[in-house]
Amino acid sequence: MIQSTDAVKITKRGVDMTKRIIIYGLLFALAISLGVLSISCTNYAPADEEETEFDMSKRPLEKPPKPAKKLNTLVPKTGQTISSAPGDDGDLQKGVAWPNPRFTDNGDGTVTDNLTGLIWLQNLTLLGSHPWAAALAVCNSLAAADWPELTDGSVAGDWRLPNVREFQSLIDHGSYNPAMSDTAGTGNGSEGDPFSNVRMDGYWSSTASSYYGGNAWYLAIFYGDMRYTAMSISARVWPVRDGN
Repeated sequence: MIQSTDAVKITKRGVDMTKRIIIYGLLFALAISLGVLSISCTNYAPADEEETEFDMSKRPLEKPPKPAKKLNTLVPKTGQTISSAPGDDGDLQKGVAWPNPRFTDNGDGTVTDNLTGLIWLQNLTLLGSHPWAAALAVCNSLAAADWPELTDGSVAGDWRLPNVREFQSLIDHGSYNPAMSDTAGTGNGSEGDPFSNVRMDGYWSSTASSYYGGNAWYLAIFYGDMRYTAMSISARVWPVRDGN
């Protein structure tokens, strides 16, 4: 049986040992910080072992990639210049500025939108009104050889029914009746400036409705908004083609 004095001695030795360990640890850390000692963290592989592509333990850590730079907006201005409240579109007028002139009358029955590069038929009543499927076919078959007022040299397959984005790119939200600017891009469009025979009707787009089957979107040109209706309804046809 251990006497009480022996127990005290054992406890004291344990305390002394703990103190030594702490002191040695502090001295060791101090020596490293002063450069007296150095520790190499390099991992070594056996001479006959080659590093593989996926052995990431032998590779230095890479810095995280820098965040991508914020790109400037590519969305054009809406054309709205009248402000109804501070911070609204008419006040801020954000977006890519329109070119001047906005449109170019090519003198061959077509008009080029200098903002998008798209070429539009100048006479909006040339192809009449058709149900949606027929409108697609009529646009695709349009050729300069079949129309004396169209002399751009286009052939069947060059023209198409515009999609909703292409129609929306035409809209000037600072104008109405029609919601398009003039040739310069500084005022409301009018007869012959730049388009002719503009009727305040609906103009078919090539974009079908994803929610309502058997419906497609059309441009209501008076205010410049997009709406949808049954494909069996006749609406006006206004073709577009890519720039040269």
